[in-house]
Amino acid sequence: MEDFGFGIGVLLAIFGPLLLIPVTWLVYRGLTRPLVHRLMLQHEHSSARVWVASLSAPALVALVMAASYFPGKVEFDRLCAQHATPSISRRVAAEGFYRARMFPYEARPFLDEGGFRFVEAPDIYNQARFFRYVMSASGAIDQQAIEELQSRYGVEKTFSTMSFGITMNEKIIYVLASREELARAAYIVYAGGPLSLFLGSYALASCPDAASPEGAIAFHTFYNLETTALRAGIPD
Repeated sequence: MEDFGFGIGVLLAIFGPLLLIPVTWLVYRGLTRPLVHRLMLQHEHSSARVWVASLSAPALVALVMAASYFPGKVEFDRLCAQHATPSISRRVAAEGFYRARMFPYEARPFLDEGGFRFVEAPDIYNQARFFRYVMSASGAIDQQAIEELQSRYGVEKTFSTMSFGITMNEKIIYVLASREELARAAYIVYAGGPLSLFLGSYALASCPDAASPEGAIAFHTFYNLETTALRAGIPD
């Protein structure tokens, strides 16, 4: 059932704009044709009424789609200009770090490819308890209960839904003791507004835009901000 739902979602993402064809026809039949016929009843050429009604339907649909899409796109562009460029004020070397919220399986990339010796985080079910995750000799993730944090630096990862359905993932690297911010990066997505179903994936916008060279660099920095700002190694 989940595969079926996923397949429908993919089809709508690709062929969603085709839904505008029956919508436009319904607008023509149910709104513009009777309205134009009433307003132009005295016009001697019926073909002129049909022509005006035929043009009015797609124009009206286009106007509604534009009103649905562009306000959110303007806000998306504003947020992109404000947040899409990563900011790294200082790079440090750290053996590990603390993350404010993390499931155990999320520690593996940092311990494996990332090269960190440990990652610390609160118990996902009890914020008063803390764990340290390390890579065991067998390659498994070892979860150790701890009383005191060893980390000097923290990572905060947030997800927020904003106006017009815009979503933003944001990472902040900071000094645990002072809350001094070392780095910040964000990834913002706009699905296309309340009528995005009819625009499919063509209305989807994200920044940084990984399709451009500058955007690809910025997205890579966001994705790897931990290893970019907290260079895995022995602290100075």
